[in-house]
Amino acid sequence: MSATAHAVLWGRLAWHPAVEAWNGFSDGPVEPPEHIEILQQSSTSATYRLVADGGGRSIVARRSLTPGASIERTVHERILPSLPVTSPRYCGFQADGTERAWIFLEAAGDERYAASDPTHRSLAGRWVGMMHSAGARLSTAASLPDAGPSRYLGLLRSAREIIHTHMTNRVLSTRDVSALERLATDLDALDDGWARLEAACAGVAATVTHGDYRLRHAYVRRRATGLELLLLNWEMAGWGVPTVDLTHVDLDAYLAVIQPTWPGLEVEDLQRLVTVGHVFGHLAAIRAVSPRLGAQTTHELRPTLDTLESLHAELTQAGHTLGDGAFAVRGARIDS
Repeated sequence: MSATAHAVLWGRLAWHPAVEAWNGFSDGPVEPPEHIEILQQSSTSATYRLVADGGGRSIVARRSLTPGASIERTVHERILPSLPVTSPRYCGFQADGTERAWIFLEAAGDERYAASDPTHRSLAGRWVGMMHSAGARLSTAASLPDAGPSRYLGLLRSAREIIHTHMTNRVLSTRDVSALERLATDLDALDDGWARLEAACAGVAATVTHGDYRLRHAYVRRRATGLELLLLNWEMAGWGVPTVDLTHVDLDAYLAVIQPTWPGLEVEDLQRLVTVGHVFGHLAAIRAVSPRLGAQTTHELRPTLDTLESLHAELTQAGHTLGDGAFAVRGARIDS
């Protein structure tokens, strides 16, 4: 499989914020990178690979809001070193003012994790299984933020409030507003039926969770001994029932690893947790996207509406999969 293409910056790069931050963090002067790959960029975070010329060391520099960066710091400094899983070498943490901070890691593998690849899914199943089984016994992990159902109920309610706030946006068409109202109504129904989700999680032990629903920041590194999984972006890490971590891994591989720790857990239990994980993941994504409804042009707003349409449909499917009338979600198309 070839390396994933990213936007790349070339030329004199000493001006770049990631280079300046890494230079300020290092003990001595640092040669500017040959080029910079933009792995991820949004209004709240950005991840860059600083690729060294020749035999130099390449670095991943991630800038995010301080609360999330502080969670990542805790994971890299206090959690991952105690778990039997592969991880990129942690280089350090540096505050960037009062609201943002940098995390520096060794450059991860070039190959993005592909949930459609059976080999990758098996690798991830074993990796996540080792994290969950060992993490459940790690005393320091209980200090992580709550990652159970209450986290996602909070995200649901926050998303719904934001959606209601932006329904007065004059850029929205009548159809857009109607579709957003249906989404808000379905979130109401999900809120009313929340006890079903809590019941679906009952009886499963809490453990360390990564919390990145789509494993967008997972990489695969090829070694002489085989493939290694490397996970970046731990700002959603927490302590809770494993749900979202299971949605894109091979469950048979996962079960083979965790059964000695949780011998009573069956494939049917994992499938139920996967469905709950899809619901939780879609709610987190809707909460992340919903503030963009404040955009003031149709051009800026349309991608957000399209994304919400897709997430709403996926949330509907997850509700139907759980069954038993737990969710009265109907889905909606957000038209222009």
